[in-house]
Amino acid sequence: MTPAQRAAVAEYHDYLLKDHDIDYRVLTTPDAGDINIFALRGFEALAAESRSGTGRALLLVVDTKQDLIRLEVSYALEGAYPDAFIAYVEHRQMVPFFRDNRIADGILATTELIITRAQRAAANAGFDGEAWATASGGGGATIKA
Repeated sequence: MTPAQRAAVAEYHDYLLKDHDIDYRVLTTPDAGDINIFALRGFEALAAESRSGTGRALLLVVDTKQDLIRLEVSYALEGAYPDAFIAYVEHRQMVPFFRDNRIADGILATTELIITRAQRAAANAGFDGEAWATASGGGGATIKA
C-alpha cells in the first residue's frame, strides 16, 4: 500500500470506531497456514486488545502466498454483517480487485462497503435496496482470492 492508501484506510478505521464503535483491522500475511485457524487466533488477539466498548469487531485477513482472504465478524455485528453480506463482499468486491493484483484498492473498496453497511444498520435501514441481499451467499466465508 502507498502512504496515501494507508492513510485512507486508517481514516476509515477511525471513522468506524468513532461513529459506530467498530474495531476493524486488516492483517496481511505471507503464509497463514490454515487461514481459518489463523484468522480465529488473530480475532481472539484483537478481542483481547479491542478498542470497541461493545465488542463490535471485524478482521480482514489476506494471505498473499495462498491467495486467500477471510473476513471475521464478531457476534455483536452478525446482525449487521450476515454471512450473505460477507460472501457478497468477498465475491463481488475483493476478488475482482485482487484478481487484477489491486490489493490495496480491494481493501479500500471493501472498507467502503463495510462503512456503508454500518451507516445503514445505524439508521435501521434494513436490507432493502442492497444488492447483496437479493442473492444467496451460501455457508462459510473463505474463498480463493
